[in-house]
Amino acid sequence: MATTIVGTKQLNGITVAMVLGALGVAGAGCGPDQPAMGPNAMTDSLGAAPNATANNSAAARTAVRPIAPLSGSMSGSRQPIFRYTPARNATVDVCDDRACAHVVEELNGSNGRAQPATPLRAGLLFWRVVSNRTTSAVWQLTIPGRDTGASIAWGVVPDFNGDGFADVAIGSPAPGSQNVSVFNGGVFAPGFTPDETLTGGDLFGRAVASAGDVNGDGFVDLAVAAGAGPGSVTVFLGGPAGPGGAGTSLSPGAVTSGFGTTMASAGDVNGDGYGDLLVGGVEHAQVYLGGPNGIAAAAAFTLAGSTANGATGDASVVQGPSDVNADGAPDLYVGGALYVSSPAGLVAEAAFANAFGTAFGSFAGDANGDGFGDFAAYQVFPGTPDGIDVKSSLFIQAGEITLGTAGDIDGDGFSDIISSLSAIENFGDRQRVYLGAPGSCGSTGCRPFLSVPIPGHDFNGNNLTAFLGGVGDVNNDGIDDLVASVPDNGQAFLFRSDGGVTDINHTAFAFPTWTFAPGFGSSFAALFGTVRPLF
Repeated sequence: MATTIVGTKQLNGITVAMVLGALGVAGAGCGPDQPAMGPNAMTDSLGAAPNATANNSAAARTAVRPIAPLSGSMSGSRQPIFRYTPARNATVDVCDDRACAHVVEELNGSNGRAQPATPLRAGLLFWRVVSNRTTSAVWQLTIPGRDTGASIAWGVVPDFNGDGFADVAIGSPAPGSQNVSVFNGGVFAPGFTPDETLTGGDLFGRAVASAGDVNGDGFVDLAVAAGAGPGSVTVFLGGPAGPGGAGTSLSPGAVTSGFGTTMASAGDVNGDGYGDLLVGGVEHAQVYLGGPNGIAAAAAFTLAGSTANGATGDASVVQGPSDVNADGAPDLYVGGALYVSSPAGLVAEAAFANAFGTAFGSFAGDANGDGFGDFAAYQVFPGTPDGIDVKSSLFIQAGEITLGTAGDIDGDGFSDIISSLSAIENFGDRQRVYLGAPGSCGSTGCRPFLSVPIPGHDFNGNNLTAFLGGVGDVNNDGIDDLVASVPDNGQAFLFRSDGGVTDINHTAFAFPTWTFAPGFGSSFAALFGTVRPLF
């Protein structure tokens, strides 16, 4: 699984560094109800055909399985295109529950694709593929509150037990703890005590992330970093009881420092229907491919951080996946560089790396609801067919640093933006979530917001390190929720959104508040990977 760096190229007027992965392709077998497939059948937008078989058995060749949107992802459309393999006629069941006891809609699939004729209801739905021979695993997908007109998908909801409620996975790497606490979501959950605790060695839990569904069973998996020096990363498979088992340890390869400082799902970079994992490291980030038996222990290829504007190329900060050019394939962020999918593979957008402040930002979901993923860094930049347009702005708030997505905390179908305030503005609150809306606006006061008070991180003499991130919908009320943490106090806070965030100066209320040993809250799993600290 080699990768070739092939220099630079002009792509839509942008100079890019091209990274081509030599991705393996296997054709699907032929059964009585399956047409023969050529080598270019079912090619995805990266130019690689999905591997339709796990082995050479007749059962594997004829079994249907989902390909996209990946289980756990957020859809940009209320009429998403469901893809499956082999590319034959089948039925796609869209269900209210994982058991598919209540089928919302039966879609007639043809040539490996099915699409609803009318918009699906907003919120979490489950889906499976049924043929006259087999029934696939059940996958889950969050449908937005409005239709963007583009069949994109982004992020990963950390629902490790697959019950439809987002879970909260929080790392506590300090001596005496060295664990990851998983609090299961639910109508009246999560509670004050963990539903599951994973333990490990030195600094276990120093970074936590949703890995996506790396083995295609429909359950989101969990990545945990530990150790000093190069560090270590272990991927635990999700399931009805939550993440567990021995886990798969990943090789750091040539990375000597910061391996797993941050991690994120890479989406499905080779289009085979298995989630892939992006792991940061000082020398470079690495992409590990999923498969029917889980994640590969060795990286398939590397991605470099930006060296523009004097940057060091540190690739330890990673995020994904988004879809900023709306081509249906994942885009990834690595240390100030934006890797955008294209027919040539993943390419680094030069204009993005040269823009001011992009190294401090993150993916922002789709803040203006136009079907393109956006990016937040001091201001919110829009996605376009050519990538992120750093010469345009959807939103600017003077004296603030915009950091990324909160998900959709008011349920209107527009992604909302976390912002960190400066003391120069003389506001009492220190962090806000600004509500997404169509179009762009000017600066101060142009968007309603939600104030998010984090004890220990304020303008009243406290300046403790704090984290704030969107984690999806923990109580399945159709509204995304927030988690904040202050590791020095060993505290984390769940901010449930009430759906009525429409007025200026609305303030979030935290419940529950978790208090454990200092170090608890050093990391938690957010929609685009490991949460990043507030300023």
